[in-house]
Amino acid sequence: MPTIVSLVLLSWLAACGSPSTDNAVNNDDDVVCPADTPPPSDQCLEGNCGNDLGVGRPCTKGGGQCDVFNLLAGEAGICIPDFADNTRVHCCSKPCNVDDDCGSDAVCAADPVTERLGCSPTACVGR
Repeated sequence: MPTIVSLVLLSWLAACGSPSTDNAVNNDDDVVCPADTPPPSDQCLEGNCGNDLGVGRPCTKGGGQCDVFNLLAGEAGICIPDFADNTRVHCCSKPCNVDDDCGSDAVCAADPVTERLGCSPTACVGR
């Protein structure tokens, strides 16, 4: 299984680019989300279009919303439900070792099932 995950991640990395606000929509005065941003899967994601690294941008399984982020550059190029069926929080994330790896308003948290570390919006910790 780790080999399959590694191959999937490598194929994603080849397609990753830089974050973009092309076709952006404004949900309120302070938050500008890309037009393809799905509705939040959990209340903890309300008003969140991702931090400075993309952590917290809502996404859907197989939807490609996190593909605009470059995982090799430390951005949140992983959509959590693409790898974890046990989550209510469907957002972009990235691997981490410490909170500073996750950018603003996000923390490095362990998956309760796999114990792997990944970034989570601070408002979503424990969900």
